[in-house]
Amino acid sequence: MKLSIILWGIPQAMRAAALVYPAYAERLKEKNLVAQFRLRDQPVGRWIKLENGKISSKKGIHPKPDVSIIFKNKAIAESFLTPPFDQLERIDAAKNFKVAMEGSDELAVWFMSSLM
Repeated sequence: MKLSIILWGIPQAMRAAALVYPAYAERLKEKNLVAQFRLRDQPVGRWIKLENGKISSKKGIHPKPDVSIIFKNKAIAESFLTPPFDQLERIDAAKNFKVAMEGSDELAVWFMSSLM
């Protein structure tokens, strides 16, 4: 249940940040994409669509995301997405294949830096 709340909260936080910070709202207008967070072996996830600065989101698996962030399991996803962020934990997750990204490198880097 915690993971579903975290995933639901990500687009909410993005919307709030866009209202408070005009520069962030402008950044969201730079790219149109569908980004998906999901678990590797389970049909659990949420996708976020950015289109001309508008944010839409829905639970489940998108059929054709531009970027997918894939977690090995629920515990890793919760830890990876919950602040405060531990950079060493993120490095460990990437090096040991606990988290993976699929899709365009450019869009993946842009999306993840937009989340930060």
